[in-house]
Amino acid sequence: MQTTPTRTSLSLETQVAKLLLSGQPKQATHVQFTAACITVAKHTFNNKTKSYTPKHPKQNALGQYTVSEPIPISTKATDLQMHLELPITEPLANTTALMVALGITFGTLENKQFIDLLTGKAMNIVKIV
Repeated sequence: MQTTPTRTSLSLETQVAKLLLSGQPKQATHVQFTAACITVAKHTFNNKTKSYTPKHPKQNALGQYTVSEPIPISTKATDLQMHLELPITEPLANTTALMVALGITFGTLENKQFIDLLTGKAMNIVKIV
């Protein structure tokens, strides 16, 4: 994973191997990957309002995601490249965290449309930048 110096843009590049897709639902013929990022600004407690407020409100709770094209499970190996761009122009403050998650969805392809299987989904945070 690579981010720009401003941390407002990131790219994920990896290779997906058939071996890594073992254990998928039996009826699945394809897999789709989701990459997501979200920002969490540092919060401070405000005694007057008795609540927490973000130090950088414009950088708090921003998010973006992208979904790969459906990939046949029978593919031996394929390169996966995903790019995310946050909807912000100024660099993220050092006190704002950028969380990156990667998800997988198993499904079938019907009439060139990916149909996800409700039992074949997972997502994990892979990095906090």
